[in-house]
Amino acid sequence: MTNASATNQNQNRLSWDEYFFSILDKLKERGTCPRRQCSALITDDKFHILSTGYNGAPSGIDNCIEHPCGGQDDEKGDTRNCIALHAEENAVLHLEGNSRFAHYLYCTNLPCFHCAKIISQSSVKVVIYEEDYADKRGLDLLIKKGTLVFQYARINRGRIPCQN
Repeated sequence: MTNASATNQNQNRLSWDEYFFSILDKLKERGTCPRRQCSALITDDKFHILSTGYNGAPSGIDNCIEHPCGGQDDEKGDTRNCIALHAEENAVLHLEGNSRFAHYLYCTNLPCFHCAKIISQSSVKVVIYEEDYADKRGLDLLIKKGTLVFQYARINRGRIPCQN
């Protein structure tokens, strides 16, 4: 293989952010909340995937696709009547014995306030999300905790740092 073809091959290789967001695109299709399809994954500092999560009813409870919960008609940003666990919440819960190695949290949406509280109690140091969320209190809490938060922009394939 020539140096030119090796360079060309590396230019076509996905960055870690592109790779993880492509996984999130598929993972969110497992969600059982009809209001929003979200997903999250947590990696260690070497970018090994430790856990994943998506929006859905707790294990052992009818999912909302088959039996809609009371949150179906709630206003945007209001999750008081929703039975689903959020993607970020599921990802942190699924860490189990790997919790001390959690470093990066990739998620389709900015974590809500409730999820931000859970994330801030974990060892996650960096949150990278794609879409904004109506309630910005989660962002404020994560930044106050010292977590680095970035919004990922697919168009220019880059991270935009978030500050309060």
